[in-house]
Amino acid sequence: MSTTLRVAIAGLGQVAWKFDREVGRKIVWTHLGAYRALGRDIFVAGCCDPSESARSEFSRANPGIPVFETVAAMMKATNPHILSICTPAGTHSEVLHAAITSQDLRAIWCEKPLALNLSDAISMNELCKARNVSLIVNHVRRWSPLWRRVKELVDGGAVGLPRLVRISMPNRLWTIGSHAADLAVMLGGPVTNVAQLRIPSLDQDGEPALPALLQFMSGASGAILVTGLKDRLIVDVEIIGDDGQLLAREDRGEITLEAFESSTRFTGYLERATPHLENLSNMTGSSPFISAVTEVLNHARGDSQILTCGGADALETMRLLDLIAA
Repeated sequence: MSTTLRVAIAGLGQVAWKFDREVGRKIVWTHLGAYRALGRDIFVAGCCDPSESARSEFSRANPGIPVFETVAAMMKATNPHILSICTPAGTHSEVLHAAITSQDLRAIWCEKPLALNLSDAISMNELCKARNVSLIVNHVRRWSPLWRRVKELVDGGAVGLPRLVRISMPNRLWTIGSHAADLAVMLGGPVTNVAQLRIPSLDQDGEPALPALLQFMSGASGAILVTGLKDRLIVDVEIIGDDGQLLAREDRGEITLEAFESSTRFTGYLERATPHLENLSNMTGSSPFISAVTEVLNHARGDSQILTCGGADALETMRLLDLIAA
């Protein structure tokens, strides 16, 4: 196996490389930035974008990386071991199909959501399986210390049997709602039924605002709540079980856990006890992009079978998004 892994990036927008140029970003938040952070034995062989202005802007900032107009031209010239798909979600399937036959391709790191419809997502997953190419989907909160800890607590019985899972995030079904849907599946499991409500006043950037009530296969209920327009950034989760309540705030990297105890006011009832507070690294502490790309590289080298968010995980999230969008 080659020591140096060749990488190609399809799409030259924000998540490919431009987010890291924002002054307020404290951690790596792009594919290119993550590859560079783990740069030993990684060679970014080329990037592509159909926009001439996007290619020119990228070349001015990154003069040593070849740029191409099409995925086919890039794959032919670079024959990468790893492909990052950073194009708009509606083109993910097209990009993957154009790239999948590349001779040395071993892993694909695809932005979320996997597609904009379930049939494309299923096709992409099956094609990667058939070609023995690892598919890792960048639902970044799967690699976040905060949300991994929340899952650990819930799976470990910290609130007992979960009865309610509530996710609160801003609008835009595909851009932000895909994060909310993924957290719902990650923490609550597969969803069997959905009842959604359209909020036209919160539609933005061509995407609908669709809060939804959920029924999980486990028997728990859930809700994805749309908190407002995109610039009012709220990411909160509440989980209530038979033994207590858990609240998590992403902005503070904070988990509040309150167990139930016998009420001193009402005979036969339980009420919440003194809260236990836990602080973890949040989105300004460690980069989930670097954690994700470490996993991608290990798959490309054949060193790992761990899939924090593989094709099967992304399909469960896609099924939920498909139910909400319907």
